[in-house]
Amino acid sequence: MSKLRLWLSPGACSLAPHVLLQASGLAFEILVIDITKGGFPEKYRAINPKKRIPILEFDGQVLTETTAIMTLTSRLAPEKHLFGKTDWDVARTYEWLNWLSGTVHERGLGALFSPEWYSDDQSAHDGIRKKSREWVEVCFGLIEERLQGVGGEHAVKDVFTAADVFL
Repeated sequence: MSKLRLWLSPGACSLAPHVLLQASGLAFEILVIDITKGGFPEKYRAINPKKRIPILEFDGQVLTETTAIMTLTSRLAPEKHLFGKTDWDVARTYEWLNWLSGTVHERGLGALFSPEWYSDDQSAHDGIRKKSREWVEVCFGLIEERLQGVGGEHAVKDVFTAADVFL
């Protein structure tokens, strides 16, 4: 098996696939891009024109998007059951990952920390932050309710999954 190379940025959602790779026991290399200090280097843009992290290089291919990278990690270490053991565990893990990625991170945290993604008008940024903070609080409340409903320790029943590292 060729070596996995994960591109990440400190403090970003790329932490989730990084933690999952560690839990998988697979050998991997980390390449750090601090996107808060100068954006995306040209070399990175050539690899991922989306100008987003994380990316995973493996077997001469590039994979982007957190959920996709976590899925491949799980498939490369099937004995770890990183998406759960049953079909329902897998479905629930995807349910969590899609909601966390699209709703909590993009709509909530993305708007909170990067309002310029949503408006070039600086006078709108405080309103965007306020609205996104309210949304994040609603989401965090839903997360707490869901976790309590399954016992509070893991997102999917009583088993560690990729959803846990994304939370």
